[in-house]
Amino acid sequence: MGFMDTLNLARTQVYVISFVCFLCPGMFNALNSLPTDGPSAQNVKDQQNAALYLCFAIMGLLAGGLNNILGPRILAAIGGTGYAVYAAAQYNVFKSKGADGSIPDSANTFSIISGAYIGICAGMLWAAQGQICLTYPTESQKGTFFATFWVIFNIGALFGNTLSTILSWNSATGLAMTDAMYLIFIILMAMGSVVAFLIQPPGTIIREDQTQVETPPTNVLREFVEVLKLFTNPAMLTLLIPCMSSNWFYTYQFGPFGDYFSGRTSGLKAIFYWAAQAVGSWILGNMFLDNTKYPRTKRAWIGLGLISVSTIVFFGAGAAFEYQASAAGFTPIDAGRETGRFIGPFLLYVCYGLYDAWFQTYVNYLIGAISNDSETLSRYAGFYKGTQSAGGGISWALNGFVFTAKNGNKLTSTAQFWVMVVPCLVSIVFFGLYCKLFVKDFTDDEGLEYLVCLFDQMIVAKSTNCHLLLLASLLLYTLPLNALPHEPSAKEPMPGYHQPEAKRIDLSLAFPTLAARDGDAIDAIAAAAKDALAAALRISKDDLKVSFAHTSTNGGTHHVHFVQLVDGVEISNAVANANFSPDGSVYSVYSSLVPTASSASFVSFTSSFGRGGEEISVNAAVAKFAVSNGFAAPTKLTVRQQGATYVVSGANFTAQDIHAFKKLYGKGGGMIPCWDLSVDLGYTWQNVFVSLSSGEIIAVSDWSSDFRDATYLAVSPFDQAPYNSQLTQLRNPWDINASPYGWHVVNGGERTDTYGNNVAAASNPSGSYSQTNAQLFALPKPTSSSLTFSYQLNNALQAMDATNINAAVVNMFVASNIAHDFFYNYGFTENAANFQFNNFGRGGLEGDGVIATCQDMFYTDSQSRNNANFMTPAEGQSGRMRMYVFDVTNPTRDGAFDNGVVYHEWGHGLSSRLTGGGRNPNCLSGLLSGGMGEGWSDFWAVLLTLPNTASRYSEIVVGRYLVGGQGIRRYPYSTNTNTNPYTYSWLSSLNEVHDIGEVWCTILYEVLWNIVDVSGWLNPSNLITGKYSGKGNADFASILIQGMKNQPCNPTFLQARDAIFDADRMLFNSKYRCAIWTGFAKRGMGTNAQSAFFADDFSVPTTACVSSGSTTTSYGTISTSTVSSTKSSSQTTSTSRAKATPSPTVFVEALGIVVAAFLNVRQTLCHFLLALRI
Repeated sequence: MGFMDTLNLARTQVYVISFVCFLCPGMFNALNSLPTDGPSAQNVKDQQNAALYLCFAIMGLLAGGLNNILGPRILAAIGGTGYAVYAAAQYNVFKSKGADGSIPDSANTFSIISGAYIGICAGMLWAAQGQICLTYPTESQKGTFFATFWVIFNIGALFGNTLSTILSWNSATGLAMTDAMYLIFIILMAMGSVVAFLIQPPGTIIREDQTQVETPPTNVLREFVEVLKLFTNPAMLTLLIPCMSSNWFYTYQFGPFGDYFSGRTSGLKAIFYWAAQAVGSWILGNMFLDNTKYPRTKRAWIGLGLISVSTIVFFGAGAAFEYQASAAGFTPIDAGRETGRFIGPFLLYVCYGLYDAWFQTYVNYLIGAISNDSETLSRYAGFYKGTQSAGGGISWALNGFVFTAKNGNKLTSTAQFWVMVVPCLVSIVFFGLYCKLFVKDFTDDEGLEYLVCLFDQMIVAKSTNCHLLLLASLLLYTLPLNALPHEPSAKEPMPGYHQPEAKRIDLSLAFPTLAARDGDAIDAIAAAAKDALAAALRISKDDLKVSFAHTSTNGGTHHVHFVQLVDGVEISNAVANANFSPDGSVYSVYSSLVPTASSASFVSFTSSFGRGGEEISVNAAVAKFAVSNGFAAPTKLTVRQQGATYVVSGANFTAQDIHAFKKLYGKGGGMIPCWDLSVDLGYTWQNVFVSLSSGEIIAVSDWSSDFRDATYLAVSPFDQAPYNSQLTQLRNPWDINASPYGWHVVNGGERTDTYGNNVAAASNPSGSYSQTNAQLFALPKPTSSSLTFSYQLNNALQAMDATNINAAVVNMFVASNIAHDFFYNYGFTENAANFQFNNFGRGGLEGDGVIATCQDMFYTDSQSRNNANFMTPAEGQSGRMRMYVFDVTNPTRDGAFDNGVVYHEWGHGLSSRLTGGGRNPNCLSGLLSGGMGEGWSDFWAVLLTLPNTASRYSEIVVGRYLVGGQGIRRYPYSTNTNTNPYTYSWLSSLNEVHDIGEVWCTILYEVLWNIVDVSGWLNPSNLITGKYSGKGNADFASILIQGMKNQPCNPTFLQARDAIFDADRMLFNSKYRCAIWTGFAKRGMGTNAQSAFFADDFSVPTTACVSSGSTTTSYGTISTSTVSSTKSSSQTTSTSRAKATPSPTVFVEALGIVVAAFLNVRQTLCHFLLALRI
């Protein structure tokens, strides 16, 4: 493994950021824990730290988003510079102090400014650290990775204190600081910024489970909004007090309590304080929080127990010491002269170090337990460090500005002790609330499940405390409280069920005493077979169970099936079967059982089954399956036990109760204790195995037998048409993400014709405009019991020849499903109002798959020729696509064979459903917007059928197969303005939607090749699964579909253009801004183009191709219910549209966030009230 490969490992990056923090905040802690020379210096230090933490608080909140934009390398490198400046400011105070202990105003001012600067820098550095330590570990490493960081980071303080203590131990004054020591601190801190350049971009990092850290594109506006949303997040609000408390106690520990030690003794006790930090974090993180012997929820409660006990014990000892010291008139301790006095306070200070490590490790663990998303955790880390610093800043400000000797109200050491303790005690309550509400045995990356709190639940509470708190908070409940909606997530890939290959065994069994055995013959044979099989495999008979046995009515043969047991628990995939002739002689035996030597080592795995061991509940297992399968996690499950069976009721995504058992599952040479769930989803029935210890889904077996292979003879999906009658055999061409059960399963049943979940395709030559959906569904369709649709095409024959009709239906079915799967993967999903008969519980209204017919009304309407159309009603009603026969050529052609036309029509369904939302299909009904609908549809036809060898010089003719010559459009689509002269000004002379659509598609085609120039080209055959390929044509598909979601109802050309820019900004951080502007400007839609009149403007904004995130490229010179249909073009007179005022969406969203913050504060209190009852 090379240097860069090693550097890109997750653990290596944790080491890098740890070493950066070793040099910067580690040395800062060492410097800050050393004594100052007199009250004046301490007061300056308090003011400096107050400025530090208050600026840190502000930057901490913003830095998470900034880190998502700039990356951890830049933030850590900039952040490291503040620490050297801070040390230099302290050195300046040290050198400027007068003989009377006074400090010049200039030194004081520089000190406060440096405190503010390091606060800003620290916010940046800790945001980078938070992303790395929270995002890079796997599920089982979050505590360990943070502990590793904390150890190395605190060794910095340990090293700094050790060095200064050694050098100053025998000094005359006993003070730790000298000129040389300050310079050493400054140099070491400056080195941290240099080491930060070893930090690699998150997207290149490989975790130890070989997954890659994902870093979706973002931008400043989005991050600003997301930071505001943190204050609407119930989990973050619950942790607010603990976060603010986690640095609150430093003022006391480094101030009044530190003053109980003399100069050199202060350095000595600080060495062990920071050593305790390192050891304490490792103990909690590695030994407890990442101990996979226990589920995560249990580990979280164990951690809380440790925090609670240490709070009481350590602070109890601290209180005793404080009252003793204040009563005795305590004098500073010198370890070299007063060893006896030193031991007690020294051990207490070490305990404070342990407590700090445990507190902060625990907070980080809790934050990491609720998400694995890189962006989210970066913001959470910023929230933590920001609020932590706000608490620290307030604490230092109280000491440095409010309660001071100068003001005559300086707090006593004992008073400061209690100021430190109270927030820590309150934090325990919020830790418990957080563990109860938000920590689960698995991480839901789609976000938190927000709980519902209703007034009737509150009123029936019998707790007096609950009633008192309720009365105190009535004003917060003047509005109805609702649970936030949980949108079904995309279905996670499920691990398949693995049944090991069975081996044949020669038992040569005979049963001479068969008649003497009790019971029927099959029972006797099963018992004898069990004895013989156990002996042959050298396992105990108690380790085998007859799972099923029967005698065949056809021939009298006997068949016995076994499952292996370990300590009485079934191994679900360790099975065997034996087959016997009617006389009892064996003729075959197969086994995948585990030999005795192997099975014996797995007995320990079953110790948790019914014996008090730790395991996740069956409710948690069901919830994990629900979330992984795209459903909302159920909140009200009831469980009843019937022997070894657990019956789970209340899951709203199942057709009946879930039956669960505890079993073992063999995987990777080991045995995993699991919940075996039998889940009837209605459309399929699955057997799910969920780890008892971790909640991980181990395997899923689908019991439905209706998802079979299918074969089609059709036009290659990424070719435009079948020239020379060439069809291609396609086997299982569906995309499993978009069509999880293939193309033929509808509502749990398999059909053997061209009626599937996405489209019902049929021939309809005798149709009429009055046909109902029921009549269309009942049309005869090509059928194959083996799902083999192999109908030939003969282009030499007429379209209506019987040879060609079924082939056309099959091709229309295939092309329609290809369009569905492509659009699905780029964002046209169930909850975006796509077309499906069954939405699999993923959101949206179902029952609206497309009804597609070809050769439509050929015999009943002579005008039904040379066309195709698509009708788009509101979501929940089926789209209707018609393909007609084209009689321009001889022989005639069927539109269903032209993939480009099918993709064009499906494009209408896409643009009509996305523009204005799925419930309003009227948003492309204007002349210009309808024209753009035609242009988008042409673009999809072009994009999906471009040749593999296409380039920006390719000229694409649409519909040539159907009409010959130059196809159905006026000009080929081309970036050459001599070949295709369309510009924006042409709109002034066009008033037919297809003509207008040609202009729009020409512009999009221009932009496409500009984007391909930036990011490269993906073979069209890979586009369906290529959304995340990073290639230009795939990225532009994402941008266009997102743009449709962005744009207003009935958009103008310029509004649609601007929606594309918005999509690029949201999806790719304006990576393609230059490419998009250049493409639009080349065709007259430049900076100064207007909607009120159609005059070409070829200008590009001066900043378009030099702004952050853009790539400057030379794209060539700039030359001078809705029914949509595909027809040939003609041009007439002009039209115009007024320019619309952009809607203030940002301000609306910000207002919504403020309202949501109020509601979530109220909701968090509600959680607390409900928790009092539990």
